[in-house]
Amino acid sequence: CDGIAASLALSQPLVARASVPPRGTGLAVGAALLALAVNDHVRPADSAKAPSVIDEADTLFEANSFAALASLLRTALASRPDDAALLWRLGRALKKLADAEKAAPAKQALVVEALELADRALAADEACAPCHKWYAILLSDVGA
Repeated sequence: CDGIAASLALSQPLVARASVPPRGTGLAVGAALLALAVNDHVRPADSAKAPSVIDEADTLFEANSFAALASLLRTALASRPDDAALLWRLGRALKKLADAEKAAPAKQALVVEALELADRALAADEACAPCHKWYAILLSDVGA
């Protein structure tokens, strides 16, 4: 009995191989998490809320149709005023409209409204990476 136990103990390493991830795994996981934080289009939580509105909004954004995008999102927010995915997207659209605006007062009004939307988005979902991203961008524009 002791001989079998001793041979089993010697044949197995002290640390199980399955618990040690292969080399490079940490880097891959870190890169994936970074992509989630940076890429506004990766949205597992968003797709469950309103996939058709979100998809249409992302299509309008990619087409640089910011006025139409703002209109779509304002309409959608009327029925879901605390939807973080809609709020940060509207803030982003207003930022893009502000960037194209020539008149300083109109530009400032758009950026302030966008910052208020980003703040509401963060209040609705503190874990939302795009909410944090657009809040920071808009806060920088306002200069607060």
